Amino acid sequence: MRIYIEQWRPRPAWLELDAEQRAAFVQRVGPDLQEVVEKGAELVALGPADPGTARSGAPQYFAVWRFPSLDLVQVFERRIEDAGWYEYFDQVNLGGEIVDLGAVLGRLVAA
Repeated sequence: MRIYIEQWRPRPAWLELDAEQRAAFVQRVGPDLQEVVEKGAELVALGPADPGTARSGAPQYFAVWRFPSLDLVQVFERRIEDAGWYEYFDQVNLGGEIVDLGAVLGRLVAA
């Protein structure tokens, strides 16, 4: 099982679109998101970033996904990129296999 975290903020290109153009873009991306959900991805959490969070950085929105495989993560990434998402949003992604606390602490100690 893998976790995938997206953090993003609108770019000027997004802000220059009118509401109709934004809605059209969102409607085009929707089927790509639905496809990965139907293949086993789960949107765990989604929302606006709380600017009061310590060390939160610049993102204005976040999404947390759970994926059953790296292959499906890669499908998701291709779909989002092909849709033109990154033309409209500055985004940072973080993902990896879910492991237990002991495994992570062991890697930190060994580093």
